Parts: sequence; C-alpha cells; structure tokens
Amino acid sequence: MKKYINCTFLFLIFYFIFNINCYASTNTFIRTDNNLRIPIDVVADSNNHDDIMNTPSVDATEKVYDFAELLSPDEEKEIYNKIIEYNKESSYDAVVVTTNDLLGKDLSKYVYDFYDYNDFKNEGVIFVIYVGHGEPGMYMGVCAPKGSNYFDLYNNNIVKSTSAYLYKNSIRKNNYYEGCYNFVKIVHGLYIQGQNESSYIGENGEIVQTIPIFEILVIAFALTFIIMFILIKITSKKNNFKYDISDNINDETLSIICDYDKLVEK
Repeated sequence: MKKYINCTFLFLIFYFIFNINCYASTNTFIRTDNNLRIPIDVVADSNNHDDIMNTPSVDATEKVYDFAELLSPDEEKEIYNKIIEYNKESSYDAVVVTTNDLLGKDLSKYVYDFYDYNDFKNEGVIFVIYVGHGEPGMYMGVCAPKGSNYFDLYNNNIVKSTSAYLYKNSIRKNNYYEGCYNFVKIVHGLYIQGQNESSYIGENGEIVQTIPIFEILVIAFALTFIIMFILIKITSKKNNFKYDISDNINDETLSIICDYDKLVEK
C-alpha cells in the first residue's frame, strides 16, 4: 500500500511539472534536409536553406503561436475564433505569434520567414510580438505575391497607423491579448469596410476614411473642362446662325404677292 501511495505521489509530481503552463505550448516540427516542411510553391536553394532551417515549423491551422507564453487558453481561443471569422469571409489568412527568441534574425525577417516557410495561404497578414530585453517589440507584416491587390487593401498608411495604435494602446502597456485581438479585429474590419490609399487607423482604433483630394481635383478639372467645352460650342453655333428669308419663300408665295400687288394698283 505504501509503495502504491509513493507511485501515485511521483506520478502527480511528474504530471504537474510537465503540464505547468502547458496552455502556452505550441506544436513545432523538426525540419531536415530531406523534409524541409515548406510550401510547395517555395523554392529552396543555398540562399535560403539556413533561413528555412532556422524558422519554426508549425501547423498552419493553429493560427495562434504563443511561444513566449503571454496568453491564456481562453485568450488564445478568442483570438483564434476571430481569425477564423476573417478566414471564412475573406479567404485570406491571419497569423499571431509571440516569441522571446528571434533565432538570430531581426524582427522583420523573423516575421516574413515565419509566414513564408510555413503553409499559410498565399495572401495574409502576420502579427508578431517580441518580448526580449527592455521594451517589447512588435511587427505587422503583409504577405502576398508581387502585384497582388492585397497590398492595396493593407497599404503603408494602414500598416503604420495600425502598428502605432496597437503599440501605444496595448503592447507598450503589456496588454498582449488586447493587442493581438485588436489586430485581427482591425484587419477584419478593413476587409469589410474597405478604404482608400489615404485611410488610416485613428486613435480609438476606428477606420478613418479620408477624402482623396487629388482625385477630387482631377474630377473637378475634368468636369470644368467639359462644361466649358459645351458652352463654347453652344455660343459658337449662335454666332454662326444666319437667317435667310429666301429659304422660307417659294415660287407659290411670290406669285401670291405679285397678284396682290396687281390688285392694289387697280
């Protein structure tokens, strides 16, 4: 009986040690030269081999990868569900990553390598939070083939203003869940509402639709030119109009006039 109790006690200790913070673990896989675990459209060569091998290999369906253990299970679930809403409505992808190890890369390279060398959709956005030494860092990346309209939807103004809003209101305050959730919320909202090249994310996270001044000026100039052209044509026609009474007199009319003259003379 004593032996049984000891075994149970050891089992509980083992279970506790290996399951503490287990909610934050993210499944990763080993890359090998025989199995690089990259998308079929990615070409592997000597130029990117080391980058591929030094990029975490993950299950692309998970969407949320909390390597730095900043999120609770419920928070991960809420962010995941929000991403799935965006996926279903847009057919685009969204990825959230937290990490405390950039694997020797700078933050932007880590971001794009993570997206490119895992099997995410061709077009998507990725949000990475880095908590290392000092202030936390973050980066929003837009990933799509060259020439894709996806870059118009999430253009430089949108990326810069979104990043500024998220960092100021969430990441700098160590509110990582709020930052991740609002990232997906903004991305989703931009897809639904749409925007133009001058739009940006306001101080409260709202999408600010600006007036495209240049386009308005071009349209106004074109309309002015058209109106002036029409007025000139109308004025020109009036000035060139000549009334010739002979056009309204025929032989029959003349004969009547002549007969009338004769009657008067008599």
